[in-house]
Amino acid sequence: MTIRELWVCDGIGADYVREDLDFPNARQVGYIKKTIYIDGKLKIQDDRYGITSHVKKDFPPMMFLDTTRKHWEIENGLHHVKDRSWGEDHQYTNNQLMGGVLGVLRSLSLNAMRVIRPPDPDRKKRKYQKSLPKQAIEYLAKPLVAISKLLNV
Repeated sequence: MTIRELWVCDGIGADYVREDLDFPNARQVGYIKKTIYIDGKLKIQDDRYGITSHVKKDFPPMMFLDTTRKHWEIENGLHHVKDRSWGEDHQYTNNQLMGGVLGVLRSLSLNAMRVIRPPDPDRKKRKYQKSLPKQAIEYLAKPLVAISKLLNV
């Protein structure tokens, strides 16, 4: 069981962050606590903090929470895959422009593979699907097959 709790402050906490910590546009600060229990025992507790320039009436607590969760979906779905599965953090170049181009190419490749062979919606089954680097090698070995799959979508 997963429990998410959110505390949002638009008063003294936001004032402190805005004035003393020098975040001039901070209007709300939030604390999100995620607790995961497995078989009734505490397994993981994750604490996160957030700052927004939106006022509470335009950005109520549930929107704060939803936006934060969407951010982590992107982080876990794209950047984590590129960092962990593709070892992006260990690939570097001294040419800053080339580094940006390589990053874009990796993102395009990842998205193309997800179009060709979308991940199973069932998270448990996804664990047993072929890893993205192995899929990439297959597509590199047979580029015409990969391009024809992309064009048929």
